[in-house]
Amino acid sequence: MTRVALLLVALLALGACGPAPAPAAPSGGSAPPAAASQSAGPATPAPAPSAYDSPAWQELIAAARQEGKLTLASGPTPATRQDLPRAFKERFGVEIEYLGGRSSDLANRLENERAAGVYSIDAIIGGGDTVIRMYQSGWFDPIRPLLLPEVADPAGWRNGRLPFLDPEDSHLLELEGSVTGVVAINTQAVPEAEIKTFDDLLNPKWRGKISAEDPTTAGSGQNRAIYIYVLKGEDYFKRLYVDQQPAFSRDTRQMEDWLARGTYPITLGVNANDVEPMERDGLPVKLLGTLDGTGYVTGGFSVLGLFNGAPHPNAAKLFVNWIASPEGQRVHADAEKQAPMRRDVPAPWLREYQVPREGVSYLRLYDYQYVTEQKPAILRRFREILGS
Repeated sequence: MTRVALLLVALLALGACGPAPAPAAPSGGSAPPAAASQSAGPATPAPAPSAYDSPAWQELIAAARQEGKLTLASGPTPATRQDLPRAFKERFGVEIEYLGGRSSDLANRLENERAAGVYSIDAIIGGGDTVIRMYQSGWFDPIRPLLLPEVADPAGWRNGRLPFLDPEDSHLLELEGSVTGVVAINTQAVPEAEIKTFDDLLNPKWRGKISAEDPTTAGSGQNRAIYIYVLKGEDYFKRLYVDQQPAFSRDTRQMEDWLARGTYPITLGVNANDVEPMERDGLPVKLLGTLDGTGYVTGGFSVLGLFNGAPHPNAAKLFVNWIASPEGQRVHADAEKQAPMRRDVPAPWLREYQVPREGVSYLRLYDYQYVTEQKPAILRRFREILGS
């Protein structure tokens, strides 16, 4: 073989060993965003690039890019206000103007704006009670007709149905909902074996040693109290919330301090997100899960509504499809540390009992009938029992 031929063979072999070219990003946008935190576990695969390359997605993306942005109102969770706009822009090239805060405060602002004929917000992911009141005021367009077939396929959702909350089964889409336990203990002061059931909390030895978030004010403490009232009945509620002489507080940090110090070694005032940092710091605290109940399901800022008169209707349509897809659900649920309503999105950031089991009947705190009928009656009874 000639020297030239040998040189050509060597060059071809060297080229075969070189790095392969990087795969092209899908035309719908850049590669999927990284997981919101290292602790979130393995990332859920994004929808295949072919999904975003389909004519239906491409039409949505092009129209949304023409409008340039989406205005979204949601909760104040720092991870959500950072991760959600970043992921949406990386995927589609469309900005999210994120308005974070309490849903009730937003409702007051929107009522004034709408009275003046101003429509400034496209969509909301808010708390169930407030978003349901917005729906009753006629502020929302239906979401169901806007969903693409692959997003709306019931097979992808828990219990085989899209979790719309409203009577029309079309306007209020519940994105997440986790099972919540109600009792945490200081393990140095309270042996775990002594608190196995709700009835164990009525032991006279625990009188004056329990703290609870004030059940007469809106919040997680009220949710726990309502769950206990529904689960165990009025007599039990009186014995626990009156006869056991619990210390009421509206300050979560105070109840955390009471728990850690053993001042009140049993509490009905903290949740998993409060307890986990305390456990990591080596404090003697433990959340006992649901005891002998099922727990109740609530999702924080998790109910999606699409405002009528939206200033960016195409971006809004793109957003509701994305946030209801596996990729969008994972980004939002991970940031909020909630259980996705989609069955094809795992939630490694949660404890096992926090993920609702299909076929189990839970008290669902964002159920429409519960919010509009049952809850107001229970709260009136609370105030009578507690004398406030």
